[in-house]
Amino acid sequence: MKISLAQKFPQLDFAKNADEWLGSLKEKTILEQLHERKVARVVISNRVCHFNIHALGSFARIGENFYIKIKDGQSTKEKIFTLGHEIAHTFEIEDNLYYEILEFPHFAPNDFPKFLKDMIEEIYKLIESFCDQFAKKWMEINGQEKVCLFFRNFQKEDSFSFIQIMEPS
Repeated sequence: MKISLAQKFPQLDFAKNADEWLGSLKEKTILEQLHERKVARVVISNRVCHFNIHALGSFARIGENFYIKIKDGQSTKEKIFTLGHEIAHTFEIEDNLYYEILEFPHFAPNDFPKFLKDMIEEIYKLIESFCDQFAKKWMEINGQEKVCLFFRNFQKEDSFSFIQIMEPS
């Protein structure tokens, strides 16, 4: 029996929403899935994160939309996993769990008391583990061929490739 994300991560309220969404994907294209998650653009670039040069992917929320960056130079399978991992973060953002903690009033993260830094680190690890498990399930549901087809639609620019999913709202 396969364990659901909600069973594996009972501390994360958004895991149930992620399970339900994953259950609805069988007949949807990757573009349709990204549109549902309000991902406006996916970019493949040499550098994806200014503060972590080793990051394989990153995401940002601008307004109501999400933007995903995937590091170039990965194998196709790694890019697919990274895309799934970053999609998982959209559930976390909807719930505002981690980001509300980081916006704790009157403190910069380095000024947090040790117990709060430790708590944030544990939440970060939990969320990253959730995103990895989500990505595995997402890859299994979609299959490599379906996602590879999505990556073939990328437009080439000088230093990066991208696909525009939807116009920003």
